[in-house]
Amino acid sequence: MRLVYSVMTFILLFQSLVYQSISFNSVESFEFNDFDELAQYVLDQDLDATTFQITMKVNLPEDEANALVADLKKVSNNYKKDPQKSIPFSESFSVIDLDHHKNKQVVYDIVGDEWNQTIYQQVKDYLSHSNFQTFSENGEVYSCFQSEIDGMINSNLFKKEFLQDFAVELNNILVEDNFTVLSGYSEQMTNYIPLDQSKMNIQMAIREQDVEKNVVTIGTPILVIEY
Repeated sequence: MRLVYSVMTFILLFQSLVYQSISFNSVESFEFNDFDELAQYVLDQDLDATTFQITMKVNLPEDEANALVADLKKVSNNYKKDPQKSIPFSESFSVIDLDHHKNKQVVYDIVGDEWNQTIYQQVKDYLSHSNFQTFSENGEVYSCFQSEIDGMINSNLFKKEFLQDFAVELNNILVEDNFTVLSGYSEQMTNYIPLDQSKMNIQMAIREQDVEKNVVTIGTPILVIEY
């Protein structure tokens, strides 16, 4: 199963090179539209989120990439020093070489192991800093949540309701023993990855682990948490 996940992720990340960037009206009204849709859905459904992840990527000249990482680290350090603020997640920064023209890709990850309304507001407050505008205007943003649901809940019913709630046009279904991955397009999401004959911006995976627990992973435009 790890091989299936790795192959699917590689293909989709390759296609995401032409993924359309997110744009916002202003820093003051800053919000990740697709992230907000998914984040609020998890809260509305009262899902017990065990993991959430936001991955941002942007390609920049080397000097701009290094400056962005330095600025983001300053933001992080300032928040950690402020007793009135908290960061309910872990962060990681990386810079990847792209080509001989010294272009770099900055990858910034946020990972947390709990999700509620308070954490949601803290994350939005943190991401409202102007330095994150570079990702929102010129880069890519991936949002993903993983939850455990009661095994007594019919997984087929959950999938049906999820597809209805987001009005998903399915373009791919992977079904194995006790495991399903659904991929499709929803007009409720702003951005998408273009495919050969369609486009995709939402995925869901359900792993039926035992009679007491199902693990649900949902993400936009693709899943970035191992499922």
